[in-house]
Amino acid sequence: MHPFQEQVGDNQRSLLKGGFDLRKELAKYSRHWYWFLITIIVFVLAAFLYLRYTVPQYMVNATVMLIDETDSSGPDLAALGDLGLVPSNQNKIESEIVRFKSRTLMENVVKDLGINVSYYSLGRISYQENYKTPPVKVNFLVNDSIIEQSSASFIIEIKSPSTFNLKNENEESIGTYSFGESIEMGFSDMIITPSSKNMGRHVGSITLVRLSPLASVSRKYRKLLTVVSNKTNANVIRISLVDPVKEKATDIVNSLIKHYNRSLVEDKNQVSINTMKFITERLEIVYEDLSQVDRDAVTFKASNQLTDISSEVSMFLNADTSNELQIKELTTQQRLINYMIRSVNTQGENYEPLSAGLGSSDPAITQIVSNYNTIAAQRKSILKSSTVRNPTVINLTQQLDNLKNSLSQSLATLSKTISIQLSTLRDQNAILDSKLTSVPGQESELRDLERRQGTKEQIYLFLLQKREEAAIALAVTKPNSKVIDPAVAEFASLVSPNKKTILGAALFLGFVLPFGVIYMKDLLDTKIHFKEDVESRLTAPVVGDIPKMRRRDKVLVSKKDRSGFAESFRILRTNLDFLLAGTGDKGKTIFVTSSVSGEGKTLVSVNVASTLAMTGKKVILVGTDMRNPKLHDFISIPEKELTNGLSNYITKKEIRPQDVILKYEENNWFDVISAGAIPPNPAELLMQDKVKDLFAYLKENYDYIVVDSAPVSLVTDTMLIAPMADLSIYIVRADYTDVKLLNNVENIYRDKRLPNMAILLNAVDKRIGYYGSYGDRYYGTEINGGKKKFSLNPMTWFKRAS
Repeated sequence: MHPFQEQVGDNQRSLLKGGFDLRKELAKYSRHWYWFLITIIVFVLAAFLYLRYTVPQYMVNATVMLIDETDSSGPDLAALGDLGLVPSNQNKIESEIVRFKSRTLMENVVKDLGINVSYYSLGRISYQENYKTPPVKVNFLVNDSIIEQSSASFIIEIKSPSTFNLKNENEESIGTYSFGESIEMGFSDMIITPSSKNMGRHVGSITLVRLSPLASVSRKYRKLLTVVSNKTNANVIRISLVDPVKEKATDIVNSLIKHYNRSLVEDKNQVSINTMKFITERLEIVYEDLSQVDRDAVTFKASNQLTDISSEVSMFLNADTSNELQIKELTTQQRLINYMIRSVNTQGENYEPLSAGLGSSDPAITQIVSNYNTIAAQRKSILKSSTVRNPTVINLTQQLDNLKNSLSQSLATLSKTISIQLSTLRDQNAILDSKLTSVPGQESELRDLERRQGTKEQIYLFLLQKREEAAIALAVTKPNSKVIDPAVAEFASLVSPNKKTILGAALFLGFVLPFGVIYMKDLLDTKIHFKEDVESRLTAPVVGDIPKMRRRDKVLVSKKDRSGFAESFRILRTNLDFLLAGTGDKGKTIFVTSSVSGEGKTLVSVNVASTLAMTGKKVILVGTDMRNPKLHDFISIPEKELTNGLSNYITKKEIRPQDVILKYEENNWFDVISAGAIPPNPAELLMQDKVKDLFAYLKENYDYIVVDSAPVSLVTDTMLIAPMADLSIYIVRADYTDVKLLNNVENIYRDKRLPNMAILLNAVDKRIGYYGSYGDRYYGTEINGGKKKFSLNPMTWFKRAS
């Protein structure tokens, strides 16, 4: 079987099979290796610059445990907790988190640390904050309330150990001053003092001082602050803050915890103070009542000259006394309970703390009062930085209302129980009193006075005891939180920039960007590039491929030319002998055509004629493209002979074939017939019988006839004279011919509209793809002393290694 027939069969099978060629895909990207190298270098360099000049951000952490004061209350409150009357632990944690992030607390921290005034030292490119050891200290001579609302920036350039130059933020000089001198700045007078004993080493240094409003600084750090509860232990809170200066972040977190604990102590102290105030007021009233009863008893006994009660009624009196004691205790409890009921009912929407420890020894009521005061304090603290519409405040208000209702019901129930007990005891006393009717009326009245005296005395002693308890609680108040791990600057973690991530992203982008560009370019590419592109789309045989001309390559190959360009035409010449086998020894006619202009058919025609002539054969080159003749661009044709060519021969009967044949002056290997003058009707001229006569003459007198014909997709000229061809070379140009044009080429081949048609791929870049291997191994080793040229293409290294 003929080798090119085998190739036709292979092409047909490849069209049906297709498939993914890994080496071809790698070659597509490896030929642009320098873009990968450049983008990776650029991105890595940009990453290093970013890492070098980006201000690092550090995170400091602290851990605080919240102590639940209701843990020791016992199981008696379980039912109340199930009814929602006692706040859940989760709600308490959320409330404390809100307190940590409150505006008031952060503003206190900013005031305490004075970080609304920042100092920045000028480095090589930018300013860096100097938190701990600024060379100067600015003291403002106005009230803090004015400074806390002011905003200003100015630059201090130290000129000497005693003087400095003051500039505004636009670096416009304000003046030169001495340290300690009062300076008027519009919003405030200020004094700048040195903060270092050795100011000589700071001469020439530049410090930027930035004064910011207290509210904006507080808002900034509240956004940077993170307060979350521990997943495994809800009572543990983790506090984190991000800042470029880790020492500053550490101070802020630790100060925040300090002010948080201080606010808790203040709230508890306020409850104790309110309790002591209430008890003191009641003591004054009870003391007056007790004094009056004592005076009445003394007066009564003196006026009635009373002595001891007679022995016969002592037994009844003892029983009566026992009942009276119980009545007094119950009466005291009922009065205090009624007072607490009035206090609860008159609370309204103020939700002030209730007096702790009064009213009853009942543990449930005591716990409800304690919970009420705790939640009221939380609500009051949150309202300092929020409104009553805050969801947390609404939730706390609902809990307070529920506790008030529960407390009122419990007190009412207890009051009713005491009333029943009092009624029973009084009935018993009535019986005893009836037995004492014989006792003088004075003794009965005296007993009444003593009863009143005892009641007042018990109330007075009870209030004294509670006041002492409140005083002790005020003296030993402690916060309900404990610092487990304070913030420490040495343990601060670098948050950004992340060196590994940045460098990894730079390498990734440096690789992906050119990859994506090449991929999109290839995706949108509709041109033919390689021999495989032709073979995968056409069933016609591919007779060869011509490399892209380099600057040093000659347009017309010569016998001594050993370039890859010249060698490709020698290979083509060999392949043409196979295709022309069986067509006779003389007059072998080779048509060279293409789809459109610019694909290199004239260049190929000229060099095919030249390489055939090198074998000693008689060759003539005929230009039949009369619409756009190009032969004169490649070979030297005298200007006067340009109009003496094929068109002239056809139109003028007296002109013979030998009259239009030119000898190529620079190369006597082959003859030339130019297209001649451009006629208005080339197609009609090519249909003339003189064209057949011309080819008949040429076949008799030449071994090879190379015809530079017109593009077949644009005009019909070539198809009119195609039957005269023994071989049709169809030119497809790499990086130029559109893939869509190959559909027409395939149709021409299948319909056999061009005799013995074969495809020639022109202008292939031998340095890339699979051709790089051939170009490196053969064409790269030219006559330069037999030395191989070093290739930077990684795909070439891979091919050489394989």
